[in-house]
Amino acid sequence: MDFTETKLKRNPVEKANPISRLFFLWLVPLFRKGYKQDLVFQDLYTVIKSDHAETLGDKLEAAWNKELESAKIRGKKPSLSKVLSLFVWKRLLFSTLFYCFDAWIVSVSQPLLLRALIQTVNDGNKNSLEAFLYAGGICITTFAHAIILHPTVFTLFHMGMQYRVATSALIYRKALRLSKASQGNATVGKLVNLLSNDTSRFDINMNFIPFLAAGPVQFIIFSYFLYDVIGPACFAGIGFIVLLLPMMYLNGKYSAKFRLSVANRTDTRGKIMNELIVGIRVIKMYAWEVPFSMLIDQVRKLEVDELKKRAILKGINLAVINFGPKFIAYVTFLVYVLLDNQMSSEKVFFTLTTLYVVTQIMVHFMPQEFLLLEEQTKGEMLVQHLTASDPEIRFENVTASWTKDRITLDDITLNVSGDKLLMVVGAVGSGKSSFLHSLIAELSVSRGQITVSGTTSYASQEPWIFAGNLRQNILFGQPFDSARYWATVKACELDPDLIQLPFGDQTIVGERGVALSGGQKARVGLARALYRKSLIYLLDDPLSAVDSKVSRQLFEKCIRGYLAGSLRVLVTHQLQYLPQADQIVVLHQGKILAQGNYDELVSKGIDFVSLMTSESGLDEATRKISVVHNEKKTEEVAPSDSKPEKQSEKMLAGSVTGKTYLEYFNTAESFIGLVFLIVSFLMAQVLLSGNDYWLSFWANDEDRRSSIERNETGCIGVESVSCENNYLGRDTYLLIYTGFNVGAITLTITRGVWFFLFCCKISINLHDRMFRSLVRAPTKFFDENPSGKFTKDVGTIDELLPPAMSDALAIFLNMIGVITVVIISNVYLSVPTVFLFIALYLIRLYFVQTARSLKRLESLTRSPLFTHLAATMQGISTIRASNTQSILVDQFDGHQDMHSSAWYLFLASNRWFGIWLELISCGFLTFVAFSFLIIASSSDGGNIGLAISSVLTLMGSFQWGMRQSAETENFMTSVERAQEYVKLESEAPLESNSNKKPPSDWPIGGQIRFQNVFLTYGEKPVLKNLTFEIGAKEKVGIVGRTGAGKSSMIAALFRMTEPMGEIFIDGVNIGEIGLHDLRKSISIIPQDPVLFSGDVRYNLDPFGKFQDLELWRVIEEVELKDAVPSLDFKVADGGSNFSVGQRQLVCLARAILRKNRVLLMDEATASVDARTDALIQKTIRSKFSDCTIITIAHRLHSVIDCDKILVLDHGNLEEFGHPYSLLQNTEGKLTSMVAQTGKRSEAMLRRLAQEVYSGRRISYSEPIPEPDDEPE
Repeated sequence: MDFTETKLKRNPVEKANPISRLFFLWLVPLFRKGYKQDLVFQDLYTVIKSDHAETLGDKLEAAWNKELESAKIRGKKPSLSKVLSLFVWKRLLFSTLFYCFDAWIVSVSQPLLLRALIQTVNDGNKNSLEAFLYAGGICITTFAHAIILHPTVFTLFHMGMQYRVATSALIYRKALRLSKASQGNATVGKLVNLLSNDTSRFDINMNFIPFLAAGPVQFIIFSYFLYDVIGPACFAGIGFIVLLLPMMYLNGKYSAKFRLSVANRTDTRGKIMNELIVGIRVIKMYAWEVPFSMLIDQVRKLEVDELKKRAILKGINLAVINFGPKFIAYVTFLVYVLLDNQMSSEKVFFTLTTLYVVTQIMVHFMPQEFLLLEEQTKGEMLVQHLTASDPEIRFENVTASWTKDRITLDDITLNVSGDKLLMVVGAVGSGKSSFLHSLIAELSVSRGQITVSGTTSYASQEPWIFAGNLRQNILFGQPFDSARYWATVKACELDPDLIQLPFGDQTIVGERGVALSGGQKARVGLARALYRKSLIYLLDDPLSAVDSKVSRQLFEKCIRGYLAGSLRVLVTHQLQYLPQADQIVVLHQGKILAQGNYDELVSKGIDFVSLMTSESGLDEATRKISVVHNEKKTEEVAPSDSKPEKQSEKMLAGSVTGKTYLEYFNTAESFIGLVFLIVSFLMAQVLLSGNDYWLSFWANDEDRRSSIERNETGCIGVESVSCENNYLGRDTYLLIYTGFNVGAITLTITRGVWFFLFCCKISINLHDRMFRSLVRAPTKFFDENPSGKFTKDVGTIDELLPPAMSDALAIFLNMIGVITVVIISNVYLSVPTVFLFIALYLIRLYFVQTARSLKRLESLTRSPLFTHLAATMQGISTIRASNTQSILVDQFDGHQDMHSSAWYLFLASNRWFGIWLELISCGFLTFVAFSFLIIASSSDGGNIGLAISSVLTLMGSFQWGMRQSAETENFMTSVERAQEYVKLESEAPLESNSNKKPPSDWPIGGQIRFQNVFLTYGEKPVLKNLTFEIGAKEKVGIVGRTGAGKSSMIAALFRMTEPMGEIFIDGVNIGEIGLHDLRKSISIIPQDPVLFSGDVRYNLDPFGKFQDLELWRVIEEVELKDAVPSLDFKVADGGSNFSVGQRQLVCLARAILRKNRVLLMDEATASVDARTDALIQKTIRSKFSDCTIITIAHRLHSVIDCDKILVLDHGNLEEFGHPYSLLQNTEGKLTSMVAQTGKRSEAMLRRLAQEVYSGRRISYSEPIPEPDDEPE
């Protein structure tokens, strides 16, 4: 699709020396540039060779296929975990070994060295060489920990990225092979959620795998040393840790369970949001914003219920992580004291440092269930595609079906070969499109054999247009051949459109082709099929969406001329071309009713007209005027020399402001809750720091008391009295220590749970505001913004922002607490502390500028993945029919590589930040350790232990907290975007002011008056000074060429875009009333029928206003009873289990239910067969006889008996009056249009207009009869 590879510089890591790699110095030039200015795409580096998505995807796909075969032999379910475990096992093994060395040797050495240092100081040897060696050892092991841990963690995160890239590639390739049945279980929303949420777990969880190996051994080593120091009391702490492990396991298990529930709810919400964005025009015209909002609210409520459960678990989990080591130490010391042991500073701080072991359980979710869905396998579907020089299609007793309970094609036998034109005809639902789908292996064949000899090219009934320019849509990955390209454009009658479009074939057509009219989309889809050199061309009704003149030209120049020499299979409803077919197949209820050439079938008595209509109809040559879906982009504009701008998400620049944070917390709408949150954070930290200080105070008093007791002379005189008076007693120390712990754990859990619930409330309110604003945004917003950008922000705000912010706040407060404790222990450390804060501030400032840009670039490069996937699923049949899966895979891999280049730099920048933070902190630790030995006045071992152990434990979390603060700022960009959505420009109010509200039965007559109406899209006028009046109950047809402004009339009446001037309905100025009061009072049958996933009842009556009997009545009236077994019948994603004609009949049923006095038909029969057209016309004439009807004419016969016809040309009203009167003007526009339909058709139309005018025929009373003579 629209993928242009950005040329990037080579990644400097590939040439970096070991020192540069170890300390991430190769990133310094990027940081220097990022500090001066915001980074852009061109500042990124290419992905390294091992990270190419194509390589990773091929490797994992091969391993997965091997596992599938192995599992089939074993008779077991295949395991994605097993495949992934073997994917990069060597790097994982080496990383685990480094991780274990750090955990078993380096981390264990630190508390041992600290214990030895405290012992030395307590023995009065603080200035000895031994003390300096122990202090130096602490600093060296801290340095070693930094240079081992961060490169290792970077390698693990890098592997996580490779896992995500590989699994994403595998998911995309699987999506391209999904069978139609499986696509019902893999909606676009679910697939996008797999990529946006589930695979991203690899980015996080890989870091926990080595801990599973290192943790237990480290635990045993520490247990041994603890027993050696404090004896049996250690088993209290160890036992509590053992008890804590299953608790954390259960926490992780339930968190995973709730995560799965959240994922399912998110899938559903994503699917509905995707449908809403795709069908936003129809939703607004039906005034269905409320039921859709209610549906989203219901799904969101279920999602939020699971989010709240996860929030509570997260709060408890983080509270345990923050307070766990201190509480374990408390339990240990409590037992130690109760066993009548005496506390000492060396034992206390050795135990504290040792117990700083945090157990984390990895929650691993993999998207395996999706990978096990049924694939589209051509061998299983009994369809053979053979390479041949002569094209041939052969059906041998073929039976096929979309679902197991309903046969679609029944016992089809057919053989056609060579340079032939095969035309397939039949009524709606007869199986015409399914016939073509069976040839491209989209329809599962249960019996018989289909043989297709020769390459195929396919043009679908619903043109698939992807975001990109018009040329890209035609080439679709094929190399540009100038001669063939321009010949194709001319054959498809696109050359006049290229003059109209502002940038010719370089015009960006937007998602789903919003910049093109219906006719233009159909011809672009046809051109794509033609441009591919094939022997067989499968064309699914490409002539329905163009006017009569273009239809003839396409048939003669394109199908019969340009494609001559190939085998052409044309599904059509246009009877006038049947005599020119080499062979005709007539389908009826999935069976071949007849086959042969035109003369043979006529001699057999086949009545094509009655077969196709079941009511009399008209020569199709008279029925094509134009199809315009959206003229706003197709008005005639002089070509511009400037280049078109590609639709993309804008990149926010600069830092996240304090206003954004303030608005974020204000979104909770709870000032008291916010105050309680702030107080709980502050008080919890006061108690946590107080807990450490009191333990140090107690240990120092015990050391002094022990020292005096060891003195043979004891405490004498005043000193003895002072000593005894200062010692508070063991019970007092223990009671106060207990109070600190109980208070701290209570407040820590409270603040953790309340913070996550508070953030959950913010997320709920922000989503609701964002969604309400999104629904109320003008349709222009949806035309201009890619849908992929809506996907990730809600998930980020829901799940990623709260833990990052919680960590940042807790660790920042902890840092303040530790620094305070350290300065109290040694006042001389206040000076280096100031320098520490300055250094940390500068390095964070240096880091955040670049990290923010990288995170935003990462977000921008991720959105195209989701957009690409969504567009792929919309055009999956076209993609597979043209055998261009490899091109789409290459483009998806290209998008992945672009994202990987940003993500790799983001990971590396985090590690650069982490290692340099630790190096600075290591320098501060050196000051702390040696200051006690050189300049400190106090020689208390407790003060040294408190200061060093506090700094050591802080260093374990400090760099994480600083990075989490940067991550918080990065995640806040999602909040910025959400707040942008909240502030989107809104349409006019939905409800009228009380003094302007129309009567409840308005409109009664349906009189419509335009007074000097202008309508512009941007700066381009599409309706120009229209003034006319339509009488009550009049039937008016609107005709005109493509770009005339016909559909813009609909937009003006529905106020989809606010017009200038005045429009009155029954004397009420529609510009002064609420949009819902207006739109609920007008019914519309749109050109593109839109159905929503759910049941039939919801699609007909989302408000639940009507009884089942009424719904069944309209279903019978539109003859859909056979297609709808029950009102609870499930409608597939996009209504794909209904034909286009059936979908249009559902839209007709909606209009009948609404019983409004004004009905608009916007090309309502553009893509339906003659029978469905006749049914729609008959139903409208009988059910809406007392209504005002405005019909945008696709077929002249449908409006020739109207009371009036309005002729538009380039937004100007050219003619308005009775058809007969207008036809009296030999130079008139309508006269010219009628003349182009052919002589017999012109005579018929003129006669009908005269009959209505003279009163011999009642206007708009019954369908127009078919001429007695044969079609031309």
